[in-house]
Order: sequence, then structure tokens, then C-alpha cells
Amino acid sequence: MSANELHTLIDDKEKFEEQLLMLPVEDKFEALRKEIGEENHTVLHIATTNDLTHILKLVIENVTEESLLELLMIQDGDGSTPVHYAAKANYTDHIQCVVESIPEEHLCEVFAMQNETGNTAVHWAVGNSNTEMLQCLLNSLPPNQIGELLNIQNNSGNTALHTAADSDSVEIINILLKSLKDPVELEKLLQAANEEGKTAIHYLAINNHCDIIKWMTSTLGKNMLKKLFSIRAKKGFTAVHCAAINDHTSIMRCVAETLPEYMLLELLSIKSDDDHTCAHYAAVCGHADIIKCITEKLPESMLSWLFRIQTRDGLTCFHYAAMEGHAEIVNCISNSLTAKALKEILTKKSRQGSTAMHLAAESDKKMVVNCILESLPRDETLEMISTCNHRLNTPFQLAAMNGHTETLKIMISFLSVENLLSLLDIGGLWSVTPLHIIAENGHALALEVIFCHLPVASLYDILTNKRDWRGNTAAHIAAEKGHVKVLEVIFKNLSSKETLQLLEITNNNEKTALDLAKIAKHTETVTFIRESQKKAEKAISDRPDNLGFFTEDSPSGSGATVSDIKQKSDPFPGDHLSTDDLFLLRASFLSFRSARHTRQGSWLIRALVCSLYNHSCDEDIETIFRKVKDIVRAKSIKASKKDIHLGGQQPTFECFPTKGRQLCLFPRFSPAQNE
Repeated sequence: MSANELHTLIDDKEKFEEQLLMLPVEDKFEALRKEIGEENHTVLHIATTNDLTHILKLVIENVTEESLLELLMIQDGDGSTPVHYAAKANYTDHIQCVVESIPEEHLCEVFAMQNETGNTAVHWAVGNSNTEMLQCLLNSLPPNQIGELLNIQNNSGNTALHTAADSDSVEIINILLKSLKDPVELEKLLQAANEEGKTAIHYLAINNHCDIIKWMTSTLGKNMLKKLFSIRAKKGFTAVHCAAINDHTSIMRCVAETLPEYMLLELLSIKSDDDHTCAHYAAVCGHADIIKCITEKLPESMLSWLFRIQTRDGLTCFHYAAMEGHAEIVNCISNSLTAKALKEILTKKSRQGSTAMHLAAESDKKMVVNCILESLPRDETLEMISTCNHRLNTPFQLAAMNGHTETLKIMISFLSVENLLSLLDIGGLWSVTPLHIIAENGHALALEVIFCHLPVASLYDILTNKRDWRGNTAAHIAAEKGHVKVLEVIFKNLSSKETLQLLEITNNNEKTALDLAKIAKHTETVTFIRESQKKAEKAISDRPDNLGFFTEDSPSGSGATVSDIKQKSDPFPGDHLSTDDLFLLRASFLSFRSARHTRQGSWLIRALVCSLYNHSCDEDIETIFRKVKDIVRAKSIKASKKDIHLGGQQPTFECFPTKGRQLCLFPRFSPAQNE
């Protein structure tokens, strides 16, 4: 009978046994080792694949020990032996038969056979989570051979422990580790690296096998533990890096609680190939619990050193946390350091000269900006906001450049008016101030935010005195770029007279804002500027010189104005006020008239003078006094000198918001004063 015919009888135990026994001794081995089919399977391959235990036993009983050993080591087309298939299918009874039939000294040799991918039967048992099979294989070997078997690496460099650590089977991992009684063999297995340079500990950290790590910390010495966790994979990642990247705080805490502070600092300071420590990765990914764990385990002096470590681009973990908007991490780091150490970190600059504040402002991370400014004394906030990078941009300018309105609001809330004015004076490259930047980028809302926090009287000076290297004001830039909305905000916050004066200003090339809009062919902008000019001119020519206070039923007569009696060369009272302020002055006076006071003329004086006291210079107030006296004299309004100067009495004030810009104060008088 041929070998092929023996294969065909494999499903019929009796006939198979009958034909096997009929073969001469010298032919039995040849028939059993004959490989058939595309997979090149022998009889034992087929038996172990299909759970044909009776066939396996028949073969074992009818061949010599030497022949059986050879049959068990025959590899099929994929390089797999019958033991591989038994291990894969978890046929422990097959392995038990083999163990009972082969001398102990040869078992490791059989189990260590590798297929084309380099995997042993142990790899297959682990890969298929066959716990019973793994125990059967390992228990059948003498202790001194287990380490040799487990340290076998496949073509990818993975041991069976690598495979187990990269899975969820904690039981398998425990079996593998606890089967090694020799600490040297255990350390050797744990240090084995695959072709990516990763050890089993890397995979334990990646898959958060905290219980296994705890067992290791209680079994291994501190020096060995540090050594294992310091092993760098091909990209420079340690197991601690892997834990930080995957936010496995329990792994980090387990290691931190085991190692002394100096060892822990050395471990945490290791950089990957891209120059990142585990703190950098935690900051990038926003894993605040990792940072908290570190701050809880290290003293402040060590934390300060760790958090100041920079990448080749000059970035600290604090830079990354700020850039990514991880406010919780920023707070955690800030709270763990002294004021001096924190300032050192906050002033650290990247290769581009950027501080953490620059990165947060540029990327609109308003919560981070707020956290940083809150962590500083009030007198240091201006320095932080006004620090320039290598391109001479401040954080304030970067926020303005990108139109980050909310970030600007937060910055401004930490500044006094004087500090804000000084910040607007800072000219970056080519003397470009924040107002120029906003105008160039068309961020009208950002401009409105800044104007809302400035004194009205200062707006004209800011807009006219701040020039870039070409002599352009913010209005010039907005006109040149065609940003009508920006021009709307500018004109809305100026009086008519100031609007006309601003539009008359020329740059170094003797060009006005209108000229630049024409050159750039921004038709809409040209039209808007011309209409704004006409509107301002009309407002000045049509507006009554009495600021709209007199009405037909007022004591002064039927709608008479001061223009009837004033010299044309005299300055016009109130021209420095905005339209909103003039409206509120008028509304305030009319509300006073409703009190039906017998000497209503003195109310005009009181309302006007007391209002101007709160947002005018002394020279303006003196001018107003002089013109009010003229009004009183010309209209025969009976008012004494005491009335004009308020008789030395102090009125109470009510606050009226002027669209968020500032509070205008208007007087309210007690009944005793009204008399």
C-alpha cells in the first residue's frame, strides 16, 4: 500500500490500523512521513489538526522513539509541525501523548521548533489564549529549559511574552512570568526587544496591565526596575513614555511610588528621538492626571527642573499645554511651583522666541491665557503680555492679528488703562502696532473691544499718533485693504470734527486714507469714506451750538442758539465729545427739566459743567465756563455766580453706560440744593 492510500484511510480507525500494521517496518516510517497535498501535511499534521487522538496514538505505538521524534519535527508548507497545530487548537491530550512518548531532554527541542514566521508552539498557544495548552507545554519541561523556550523570538523579534503583553490576557502573562523561577532568566526575558526595539514592558504599559507592573515592582529590585523602564524603543520611547501617551496614570503611579525620587526624575527626564519627555507627551495629549501624578511624587525643585526641559525647538511641556489649550495642566504646573520657578518657565522662549503666552494667544486658548495671568502678580501681567518674540510680536499683537476677540478681552481685563495705552504703543516689525495689525487683517470686532476699554478723549490721539514705517495710521491701512467694517468702528468712536481731521492726515507719500482706497480700487471703501466725510461735515454745520439743550419751551426762548451771539473764531464747546456723550448730556438735562425747577437755566450749567468735570481737561472746562456765562448773559437767564460754580456743594452722581466704553457721570441734586 502506498503512502497516499494510507492517508485516505485516516478517517477510518480500524482500516487505518489494519493497513498500518500490514506495512513492513521499513515502509511504515516512509508512509507516515510522506507529505501530500498543497499544504504538505503528513499523517500527524492531519491528526493534530482534526483532533484525531486515536491516529496519533496508533502512530506512537507503531514507530520507534527516534522515528516519532523525527515525525513530530517535520514541517509542512508553512513550516509548522504537528505540535504547532495541537497548540493552536488547544488539544492538550495530543501534547500529553507526545510528552509521555518522548524523553524529557528532547521535549524542549520539539516545542522550540519555529515555523516560517518564527513562531513556536508556545507563541501559538499564547496567541490563541489557550491557557491550558500553555500550562501543559511549560509544565512538561524541566525548570532550566523554560527560560530557553520563552526567550525564543519570532521573525518580528517578539517572544511569547511580547504577544501576551500585547493582548488582554492577564492570566497568560502571569503564567509566563511565574513559570520562570530564575531571576536572571526573568530579567533576560523582560529585556528582550523586538525589531521595533520594544520590550514586553512597553506593551504592558501600552495596554495598561497595572497588576502585572505591580507584581514586577514587588519582585524586581529598584535598579532593575529602572533599567527595564529606561529601555528605549527604536523611536526612543520608553515604557513610561507609552504610559504617558496612553494616559495610563495607574502605571505611572505604580512606578513613581516604587522608585526613589532621584531615580524617578532620571526616568522621567529621558527623551524620545523627537526630543520629548513623558511630561511633553502628557501635555500635548492633555493628560492632566499624568502631570498631577508627577507633581505629587516629586519635590518642587525637581519639578522645576523637569518642567524646564526643552525640545530641540525650545518647547517645554508648559509650552505644549498652552499651545493645545490644556488649562488644567497649566494650572497644575503653576500650582506646583514657587513664584520664582513659575516665572522662569513662563519666560522660557522657544527657538522662535515664543513664550507659552505667545502660543496660547496665537492659537486663541483663552482659558490658558486667563490661567497664566491669574498666576502672576498684577504688576507683572503687562510684562508677560508685552514680551516680544523674534519677529517682534507680543502676545497681544498675535491675538489681535488673528482676531481672537475673547482672548483680547481677557488680556485687557488684567491691564490698567495706562498699561493698555503703553501696549498699543509697542510697534513690532516695521513699527506696526496692534491697531495697524487689526486694521490690516480686518478684525473690526477686536478693534471695538480695545476701544471699549479706552477713554474716549484718548482715541483720536491713539489713531493719529501711531504711524507705521510708511507713515500710515490704522485708518490708512484699513482703507488700503478695503476693510469697511474697521473704518466704521473708527469713525463711530470719533466726533465729526475728529473724523474729518483723521481723514485729512497724509502718510509719508502724501496720501490720505481715501487716496489709498482709490489706488487699491476698493470702490465700496471709497464710497464709504466719502459718505462719512459728508455726514461729518453736515453734522458740524447742522448741530446747534447749544448742544441741543434749549427747546422751544425753555426759559431761553423759542429755540435760540448760541451761534446767534458767539464769535465765529471762538472754539465750539463740547467738540471733543463723541456723539453718544452729547446725546447723553442732552437726555440728562431734559430729565432734570422735568423736575419743574423755577430756575431751569441753572440746570443747563450744572448738567453741562458737572458732566465735563468727569471726562475733560481743565482747559476745556474753563472754556465751557466762559461760553456758559456768555449764554446766560445773552439770553438773560437769571443765574448767579453761585449757581455756575455749584455754590461749593457736591452733587451726587448717577452712572450711565456709554455702550461699554466708559461710565459718564451726571449730577443729581437733593431738594435742599434745588432751592
